[in-house]
Amino acid sequence: MWSKPESWEGEGLLGHVPLEDEEVTIPAGYLFAYDVTPENSVKLKHLEINGDLFFMDGEDRLLQSYGIWVRAGNLTIGNETHPFESKATITLLGDNTDEYWAFTNSIEAGNKNLVVTSFAQMYG
Repeated sequence: MWSKPESWEGEGLLGHVPLEDEEVTIPAGYLFAYDVTPENSVKLKHLEINGDLFFMDGEDRLLQSYGIWVRAGNLTIGNETHPFESKATITLLGDNTDEYWAFTNSIEAGNKNLVVTSFAQMYG
């Protein structure tokens, strides 16, 4: 569970629930259930998914970040046989006056990015 501090203890993890403006990586081999409601959502600087992140249904969800890279993992919001029935919102933050590139400093890709080089599915 994303919102549980004990979920973030382990090699390659933050050691605490992600806070405002942090860069977050979900390492390979980890499965996170995104259980964050809109009123508890924080604005992340960057989210890199090398493991698995799926949105838990049953309540509305809000994920906010300047950039999201589904690098070698999976982002799942519902599936073909069980579509997400609540409201799932991914908000990409930033504008052209921001001082940093959200995706990576080595590639001038803009400052709002949802990049999928692995797998993402969204049904709802």
